[in-house]
Amino acid sequence: MSDSLKLKGPSFVGIGAQRAGTSWLYNCLIEHPEIFMPQKEVHYFDKLYKTHDIDWYTNLFSDADIKQISGEITPDYLYHQDTIKEIHHNFPNTKLIIILRNPIERSYSAFNLFKSHGRFKNMTFEEALKAEPFLLEQSLYCKQLENVYRYFNKEQVLIKFYEHISGAPLEFYQSVCDFLRIDKHFIPGSLKIIKNSSAMSSVQGKFNIPSIQKKIDNSIFKKSFNAFKKTTLANTIKRRLASINIDVDSSIEDTVLKDIKSLESILKISLKHWQR
Repeated sequence: MSDSLKLKGPSFVGIGAQRAGTSWLYNCLIEHPEIFMPQKEVHYFDKLYKTHDIDWYTNLFSDADIKQISGEITPDYLYHQDTIKEIHHNFPNTKLIIILRNPIERSYSAFNLFKSHGRFKNMTFEEALKAEPFLLEQSLYCKQLENVYRYFNKEQVLIKFYEHISGAPLEFYQSVCDFLRIDKHFIPGSLKIIKNSSAMSSVQGKFNIPSIQKKIDNSIFKKSFNAFKKTTLANTIKRRLASINIDVDSSIEDTVLKDIKSLESILKISLKHWQR
């Protein structure tokens, strides 16, 4: 493959993690006038590359304006080892964006999403973890990041954290803009639209949250409550509630803790807020 062909692909690729805010990031970036993206979750490097040639993939970005940079976001790329090698082989100069989430919470969110689609019927979270190891494996980031750094320089990789989306969405978004070298002063309408309903599904049922919210919406407190929901405190409370029903046995806790410690060494940061 010629170098000229390689330049026609994406300037950046969001590679994961699944259930860690990539949809929110996609919605923010696709509004930016300096960015062109096709549909979210192209799945070329993990599913389609064996049946579709690289010209098919690069053609997805052919409608980009000359003043725009191109990119795509498929959160499953991070987990599948061969995808990183394929991305580097075809686009060695591209930038990678990774969002990481508390490992247990990410697995639990994925579990609830699959359950809402009919999978893991009548299973508890712990039973699902034992039946389908990938649920936890996708949350063990150390090996996945080692694979990324095997092919890409650290300067090409931006690591962000899910909890900062709800805690400081503007700062999160602008740091991505700086990484991509686009205007960070353009504020997308999707910035404050943060959704992850599957993470809260069991909690909503347990505490009958929809009924409570309906009563508030029909009361004099509606305006004040809606304003409160947009605050950092409200998002913190939501995250705490979402973790109430997440019970796992000690062996899983130990596996996760070991991976977190290794991840801290790789990233040279503290992840104490992930340790339960």
